[in-house]
Amino acid sequence: MLFGKPERRRTPRPERVDPADAEYVLRRDGECVIAKLERLGWLVPRKPCSGRLTIEHVLREKGRRVHDRRWMVVACLFHNVEGECSRSRVHVRRYLEGIEGE
Repeated sequence: MLFGKPERRRTPRPERVDPADAEYVLRRDGECVIAKLERLGWLVPRKPCSGRLTIEHVLREKGRRVHDRRWMVVACLFHNVEGECSRSRVHVRRYLEGIEGE
């Protein structure tokens, strides 16, 4: 069976995080949020952090990530890709409420 050329995207790629917002979140958190929550006693320590720090979006509206400082945290690549941030979303939101004062 022969395949033709792949179709181009009909919808544009999602917008990227503004570099100023990413820098603000990196400075605010300073380390992986999962490691911070484990140290505070909110989560049971499981696996240590590894990989570079990434931005994790905590809130989605209509299936799209919300690019707002209040709804972004820093997570290491391992905890972000492995899904620990998604499983601990309740604790991460509570952490954000304490920091951002909402």
